[in-house]
Amino acid sequence: MLGATACLTRSVLLGIVTHALGLLVFFTLVWPADVIRRVVGQGTAELWLRIHAAQTLTFAVLAILAFVQLAGIRREASAKHEAAPP
Repeated sequence: MLGATACLTRSVLLGIVTHALGLLVFFTLVWPADVIRRVVGQGTAELWLRIHAAQTLTFAVLAILAFVQLAGIRREASAKHEAAPP
């Protein structure tokens, strides 16, 4: 949704504001009233935090590797395009 909004408006400003408001509402109204969520340090919440942190780190590394590979492919395609006779 935020990506489509940024594409249509050619600006990320609306997405930033929308995301910030969503986080504000979640952390001030939703999370404090959620009896199922536990604070880190109280039982299984710490385990889930570690699992999610490991997932985030893993996927961040994989994304960086993919973007580096895509950038290399893009450079090769540009070099071939520039070297080709008109």
